[in-house]
Amino acid sequence: KLGIHDFVDKPFKKSEVELAVHRVLEISVRENDLGSIIKKFGEDSREVKQQKKMIGLLQAISANKVG
Repeated sequence: KLGIHDFVDKPFKKSEVELAVHRVLEISVRENDLGSIIKKFGEDSREVKQQKKMIGLLQAISANKVG
């Protein structure tokens, strides 16, 4: 339902799994924080644009790993 965020090939190393989990958690935290940042600074603010850019970069990293 939520989709694939990352993929770890077998046999995998513990560090690879930890990195994948860290990326997914980082994206989730930033997406959750985005709502409060929009309320505080406005939709078109620099802070919101930076947060969206960071989320996009993290998703791109995961997508490149999956694809």
